[in-house]
Amino acid sequence: QEKVTTSLLVLENEDKVFITGRPIHLVWADRDKVQIFSRRGGPLYLQQVPSGHISGITFRYVGSDQNSAMNLLDSTCVVTQCRAIEGILSGVVIYGPQSRPTFVENEVCGNRESGIFVFAGAQPRIADNLCRGNHHFGIAVRDPGSHPELVRNQCRENMLSGILLFHHAEALLVDNTCSENQHWGMVITPDCHPTPGREALDSSNILAPNPRGTLIVTDQPLSDIGSDGPSPVSLVCLVYSVCFVGLVQPNKQDKPNNGLLTLEEFFSILLRKEIGRVSSGDFVEVECAAA
Repeated sequence: QEKVTTSLLVLENEDKVFITGRPIHLVWADRDKVQIFSRRGGPLYLQQVPSGHISGITFRYVGSDQNSAMNLLDSTCVVTQCRAIEGILSGVVIYGPQSRPTFVENEVCGNRESGIFVFAGAQPRIADNLCRGNHHFGIAVRDPGSHPELVRNQCRENMLSGILLFHHAEALLVDNTCSENQHWGMVITPDCHPTPGREALDSSNILAPNPRGTLIVTDQPLSDIGSDGPSPVSLVCLVYSVCFVGLVQPNKQDKPNNGLLTLEEFFSILLRKEIGRVSSGDFVEVECAAA
């Protein structure tokens, strides 16, 4: 494990953090001075990370493909004082039934879909984050088994609503502030199970002011973006693009499509559970003294 003492880190172009199956310790002093960005894939991808700490870094996606700034699959670690910006999908995606990270005191701003998206059975603790200026929702939760703790988050100035729960999701929702969004404070579908119950959400959270009101229960939560939910085909494409489109086969950039995994290769790897192809320039694990 290498120790680096510096006040500024900028990893350019193809650099990114990809960790699978082992702990991570990536701690820097100031997210305003430390930035990891990538043009070809999400700058942070964690898969089955059992423990660790990430702090003090801005993760920025600067490409044009369907990628998020931070991807946490089936991982349990602590992410604090970071920033996720400019994702073409949601800024932060937390997914998988073994995904139980603690995501605290981060900024998730200016992403093309939602700020934080929790799905596929993930159960993270998400507290004291600022989710501002995202194109869809500040925080969105989907799928049976998904049950995050959402506590003291600020979801402000998002282009749809502050928080969305849909498609059988559950969540603990306490002391969140959803204000100054362009639609509602909170949107829930009838099949969801929040804690406290729907009738108490307005009193246990601050859901005003918002132009359309504090809370709506609707079976068409995505009607304003032209979809009532992903089809099976689009969901497969979403998983493919979020998780794997940025994994470049090492030393094969001269291959078609710049060495990106094809859909056939993706399913082959998924079935064999042999995910872990990383470009030779990937930035893996660093411990940094406080600047």
